[in-house]
Amino acid sequence: GGATGGEIRVEGAGVRVGESAVLAADAAGSGNGGRIETLAAGDADVAGTLSARGGAAGGDGGDIEVCGGGTLRFTGFADTAAPSGRIGRLRLDPDQYVIDATTVGAINGAVADTTVQADQRIAVQADIQMLTAGVGLTLQAPLIEFHDERVVRTNGGRLQLQGDASFLGDVSLNTGGG
Repeated sequence: GGATGGEIRVEGAGVRVGESAVLAADAAGSGNGGRIETLAAGDADVAGTLSARGGAAGGDGGDIEVCGGGTLRFTGFADTAAPSGRIGRLRLDPDQYVIDATTVGAINGAVADTTVQADQRIAVQADIQMLTAGVGLTLQAPLIEFHDERVVRTNGGRLQLQGDASFLGDVSLNTGGG
């Protein structure tokens, strides 16, 4: 990236970003991180590294958006850190989203305030334990289902549920002091 991070847009009927792919819209010097969008009309499978970091000398982190009109599977690494500014955002925008053993690692490891915004439903089938201090998690859908015994914990960040929540077992929601 240049002084500001610029923009990367990957769009198609279906989108696949392989595990070894790197999409970087990082700022240099004192700029803001850029914007990365992967937009699929159908299925999206995103497994690479997506980075929209703010500049080392100043600037805020950028925005990463992963959208799928069909099945969305995000197992990549999102980094919108800003060493001298505000952290950026990761937004997952599917029709329905399942947080399970194969997808939870991308949420837990995100260096970004993370929003999962599904048009119909989010099913939480794995424990969510955010690793980066201070990043928030928002789950937004008409129906948010927590299956079995689940722990949802941020590491001092905000936790928001926006929609009808259904707790189908013992669920612990914890911000870890945030």
